[in-house]
Amino acid sequence: MLRYVKDYKGGCNIFKIAKTIKVHNELMQNGFNHLFNNSGKIILYTYNGYININIDKRIFDEKDEKDVLIIDDKGIISELYNANSTNNAICITLQCNSNCVMCPCSEKSRKHSEISSINFLRELLYYLPKDSDFLTITGGEPTLLKNDLFVLLNALKNEFPKTYFQLLTNGRAFCNKNYAEKFNIYRPNNIQVGIPIYGYDSNTHDMITQTPGSFEQTIAGIHNLLNNNNNIEIRIVLTKQTIYNLYNISEYIINSLKLVNSVKLMGLEMLGNAVVNIDKVWMPYDELFNLAEDSINLLIKEGIDVAIYNFPLCTVKKDYWGICEKSISDYKIEYNGECNYCKVKNMCGGVFGSTRRITNFKCKPIY
Repeated sequence: MLRYVKDYKGGCNIFKIAKTIKVHNELMQNGFNHLFNNSGKIILYTYNGYININIDKRIFDEKDEKDVLIIDDKGIISELYNANSTNNAICITLQCNSNCVMCPCSEKSRKHSEISSINFLRELLYYLPKDSDFLTITGGEPTLLKNDLFVLLNALKNEFPKTYFQLLTNGRAFCNKNYAEKFNIYRPNNIQVGIPIYGYDSNTHDMITQTPGSFEQTIAGIHNLLNNNNNIEIRIVLTKQTIYNLYNISEYIINSLKLVNSVKLMGLEMLGNAVVNIDKVWMPYDELFNLAEDSINLLIKEGIDVAIYNFPLCTVKKDYWGICEKSISDYKIEYNGECNYCKVKNMCGGVFGSTRRITNFKCKPIY
């Protein structure tokens, strides 16, 4: 990831990478901002001219020509699309209208993060490869984009016909039937909606979201989406607070949310609220799995697709490895030194780097 450009004064720009004169010329002809090493000088070519960029050439060389990046008006460069990753996302905002006790976002970003404008998002889509296999639409809470979310979804529907999408949302906005019906009109055909449930009633769920009324809104939203034949995935973050309600939550899903396609059980990412509330939320992976096993078996017995996310394989019984996914974004994954001796490392998704450091988690290599 590129970091920082000293003395940058070129404004905010989304851009691609050009490694050859041929690609440079193609991007020029098609009107793309792009970064190019021109005879030893790294130059950002923009709609409004070109800017010399003061970065190490080795950093530029590490990027792929299909990568998409952004430089803001402070000179901070961030990656928006990694051509070699399967975990690319369109992040609408880090702001959220809930305040979950284990949220990895900081309180500052959750309350004050900017919400991307539809103009910015439309420009981003212009830069993304139209043959992308998978894109996640996420936040924070994406529905804070309000009706502009439908403009974005309609553009994705028309411009990325072969891409599989996932929308990650708390689902609360969809308790409004009109909003749910608009979603059904504008959404891409190949989209799944991932919605978290943290309890089996208002008391158990709202205690986690710290938002009164959120359970009723989320459940109403799920029903409105299911009534419109949407593909719904339920996500349950496993914590010290949710694990003892997991069996009841599973029964609730089976009995009250019968058309749900899948359930994902998630390990914690120890950042933001999760760190502040570590004593409330953290429990070792192996203890969580042992307490979750009966619930997993119940859901599978009822024909629900179940997967385990963010758990290293050494903390899960071997019989359940087949439902463990390599789910952590590439740049967030870490392995302990002892993992190099583990015979299933290539199958294992590792752990969040933040979780490993905050909890001092140690893997148990499988020989």
